[in-house]
Amino acid sequence: MTTNETAYDRLRSGKVAANLGFSDAVTAQAGQRFLDAYHRFDDELDEMVAKKLAKSSAAYATLTAGMKGMKKDLEDIVDDIEAMVDTANAALKIAKIFLQIVPML
Repeated sequence: MTTNETAYDRLRSGKVAANLGFSDAVTAQAGQRFLDAYHRFDDELDEMVAKKLAKSSAAYATLTAGMKGMKKDLEDIVDDIEAMVDTANAALKIAKIFLQIVPML
């Protein structure tokens, strides 16, 4: 099975060969065959690139959606930590007040 890179290289080589064949064609009919082959290779290359871009853009969309979810989770964790710090500060203030009251008793 060929990889995308191998297929891409073969299509580009076909395009180059068709272009050279068109340049060297003696008859209009031969030139037309090479020109048709060139356009066919070019269309296949465009289709391959479009598929690769669609796949990578879908992966990027999935990644950014996941990152947004992670950001929300991290914001929730930060909010929880801030609430814990506020509770600890309130407990510290109460403890200081008890420390002032205990010697008076």
